[in-house]
Amino acid sequence: MKSRVRVKNLKVLTRYAIPTLILSVLAISPAFAGSLSSSDTFYGLVQTLLSWIEGGLGIALALSSVLIGTGVAVVRSSPLAMVTGIAIAALLHWMPSIIINLMTNGAILR
Repeated sequence: MKSRVRVKNLKVLTRYAIPTLILSVLAISPAFAGSLSSSDTFYGLVQTLLSWIEGGLGIALALSSVLIGTGVAVVRSSPLAMVTGIAIAALLHWMPSIIINLMTNGAILR
């Protein structure tokens, strides 16, 4: 009898509670969004990190992750390491803008 109650509660939870929670978070997230201006305390740090990631350091890290992943893939005879290196390079490219959008706009989806 107890397992039926748990299954029924799980169905109710997945059908109503989780979608309601997701929609409420998406609806109120722009209200809690921050802003980024040159008068902020850590604005200089943000600009320095962005220039490093978008500049030569980011390109060097991306290329080295692809090269190391390719080398490991050749040694192990498995392409998974190369895919991981490519994923790290892609994250280095897109994650700064995604993080800035999340922090300033509150949500990616509008």
